[in-house]
Amino acid sequence: MERLKGMVPLRSLMTPPKGKSPLNWYIESGGLRRRLRLLGRIAHNFSVLHSKGLAYSDPSPANIFVSEKTGAEEAWLIDADNLQYESSPGKSVYTVRYAAPELLAKKSGATTLSDAFALAIVAFETLTLAHPFIGDMVHDGPPELEEEAFLGKLPWIFDTNDDRNRSSRGIPRELVISNLLFKSFEKMFGVGRDKPCERPGMSRWAERLLSAADLTLICPRCRGTYYYRSPTCPWGCNSTIPDFLVNRLLLWDNQKGNVYKNNENKAHVVAVATSSKEETLFIDKRLAFGLNDCSLLEPVLSVLLEGDAIRIKSLDGNEYRLCRNGVQRGVISNKDLLLPVEKAKKYMIHFGPENTCHRVLHISLG
Repeated sequence: MERLKGMVPLRSLMTPPKGKSPLNWYIESGGLRRRLRLLGRIAHNFSVLHSKGLAYSDPSPANIFVSEKTGAEEAWLIDADNLQYESSPGKSVYTVRYAAPELLAKKSGATTLSDAFALAIVAFETLTLAHPFIGDMVHDGPPELEEEAFLGKLPWIFDTNDDRNRSSRGIPRELVISNLLFKSFEKMFGVGRDKPCERPGMSRWAERLLSAADLTLICPRCRGTYYYRSPTCPWGCNSTIPDFLVNRLLLWDNQKGNVYKNNENKAHVVAVATSSKEETLFIDKRLAFGLNDCSLLEPVLSVLLEGDAIRIKSLDGNEYRLCRNGVQRGVISNKDLLLPVEKAKKYMIHFGPENTCHRVLHISLG
């Protein structure tokens, strides 16, 4: 295996140093967006393994390494010895705190779905700084309760039908978990606790985590990142939300020469990415083409709100059609194109040939 340099275990993003304000440390260590993007990359790495029929067996914060620098977002898995096509009950390698209930109960060997369960715990703890099964009842109770919780015999801390194990610790989940992402956690730790086949797989986790990261903005004062629907910065500085762009990816119907519409006759949105003023947004291959392979995070376009204009540029060497009402009015090339905001919202950028179904980008002020 390659020797890793400038990398640290993921657990370094899960526990603030003693005497440090958890909120300040959370921002200083990269904030919400970086955590979501790192976790999305990690889930994608696992999905690549799973697509080859391999289970990792022991996803844990000690086996996942991430960039040490807060401005970087590399993620690697270590301990290749964990990889296996199949394993027998009772013979799997795992870390108790992150193991799926069926592994702990020795009812099953490691599977792609036990991997998914472990990564969901890792992701939840990285985002909220709280374990999904260690609520106040378990934390303050005898050791036997923790064992029961890990075996799936107790509710998770946000169980909608059983509030016995609520937690008063960690970052408020409304700050760090989007509604769509919460549904995945709810399914994993609710019905998925006892029914592995109900668990969202790794590719779904990669999609949900990266999509959540796309919906964040940077606070101009404290530099914390938060979901764009918040009216003010939730990290304590209470700054008003900055001017931002909403970048919507739609599907182009080449037969009708228009975007696909839903049952309410509104444009069908397949993805959304937001960006604060003076912050460059990179539209990657995942957003532009819906790709889910190793190149999914390679940038295609850069989009930047500067004053009352939007600066757009192609980054992959290709030219993309700039159209209004389906008629080409120009191209996006490797040279900066500056469009006034009011003018830009009347155009769409096409990521495919005229005679195919493809994605288009519509940009507007939030």
